[in-house]
Amino acid sequence: MKILLYLNLLAIILFGCGEAPPKVVEANNSVNINQLDSVKTTQSKQLKRFGKEQYIYDSKEYTILIRSIYYFPDSLKYDSSYYCEGVYLFAITNNGRADSIMLEDGEHPKMEFRNVTYSFHSKTPVFLFASQGDSDQWTTTYISYKNDSLKELISIADMAGAVELHWKDDHTMIGSATIRDELISYGEDCPIRVSLDDYTIKYDTVLQRSIGLSVKTLASFKGYRNLDKGVKVDYMVKKGTEIWIDSLNRINHTVRLKINDSIIVMVPLSRIQYKIPVNNAG
Repeated sequence: MKILLYLNLLAIILFGCGEAPPKVVEANNSVNINQLDSVKTTQSKQLKRFGKEQYIYDSKEYTILIRSIYYFPDSLKYDSSYYCEGVYLFAITNNGRADSIMLEDGEHPKMEFRNVTYSFHSKTPVFLFASQGDSDQWTTTYISYKNDSLKELISIADMAGAVELHWKDDHTMIGSATIRDELISYGEDCPIRVSLDDYTIKYDTVLQRSIGLSVKTLASFKGYRNLDKGVKVDYMVKKGTEIWIDSLNRINHTVRLKINDSIIVMVPLSRIQYKIPVNNAG
């Protein structure tokens, strides 16, 4: 009976933490995870740790691997949230020194990992880790390995997938990310630049974003009409009005609307935000 109980619990571990059943192995088959001080956990000491290797990168000096860490309880009193702790990146040198960082809280089936040292023109290893997580949005993390230590360099959000950076010069990496615009939260392809000096990100969004979307307003707000000779006249857009969102001007932070196919209304961005439907996916 006890054997059957353990088999049932193991089935929960295998099928409850991801879309595909993982191949679970004892942690010390490859690396004794329990001896890595950098792995922090608040789980009960009665829970036994297991690891599933997912990606491995070997060199003459070190080994890089990703492991999903699981827990196998000694009794049924522990909740199923104990079973999947997270996804960790481990670096182990040939002389036994090790370091690790958590990449994901829990396990997710859509993940990418690769060595991008050449792209960075770096003398020390740099790795890319990307995952979709619990939403439609991806997160791409770049991690360096220097002096036997792992360090997160930068993290970039994207609505479509992994963000690949390419070397521009000794101080800059460039790429492209699909971000949410600040008005309706729709995807917008945007060139990005990453400083290699301090790893800050600059998003080069277009100054005039064309939108072209018909919606009904969720609340009333005030805009204005431009008349002859620079005269501005206030215009109240009432709740439930059908409007055509023409464009977003990021220079003066205004939105151009068309009502009844003929009335042009300009609205400050701050007045229309959250008063029209937005994309809530992810």
